[in-house]
Amino acid sequence: MANGMATVFTDASFCPKTRAAGWGAWVINSELQRGLVFGGPIPDKRITSADHAELQAMRFGLMRVKAAGHLDGHVAVMLQSDSVTALQVVLRGYRNAMWTAGKGHKDVKRLNGTSLDGKLVHEAMIDIKHVLAGRALWLRHVKGHGDSETGRSWVNNVCDAEAKQHMRILRATYYGESENV
Repeated sequence: MANGMATVFTDASFCPKTRAAGWGAWVINSELQRGLVFGGPIPDKRITSADHAELQAMRFGLMRVKAAGHLDGHVAVMLQSDSVTALQVVLRGYRNAMWTAGKGHKDVKRLNGTSLDGKLVHEAMIDIKHVLAGRALWLRHVKGHGDSETGRSWVNNVCDAEAKQHMRILRATYYGESENV
């Protein structure tokens, strides 16, 4: 049985014109030799921004990782995302959350308040709290879509591709097969 930390990275893809969204997540823990990728659509037309989609990516990513058993026995979770706004929502809504700023990354103390609120945010936080079940949560902002060759940028690109694939499939089901929507 593990006692360490599971690391979960999430990303979302959002089409503002159609409100189609998808999520991607990557998890690694002490029992996995290599990280695993998960993803899916976010079929909720209440999503009105990329930041809403990013919070939903955290929600569904954590739910899927837990359902697959990858949080079992782990006392802490490191949640990484390229969305400062969604990370702030979780920081303010989960009492066991702590911010960790890596070198060159944003520090929460220098950030303004979040603009996300409402029922969608409330629903996401209920699920996130249920998944975490009192575990310590470390939050880290990572720079997305850069040209660097770091492991984090590789994971961001993998999650981004997974999220985009599911967003495009959902967009096609909403509006037909056209990619020009």
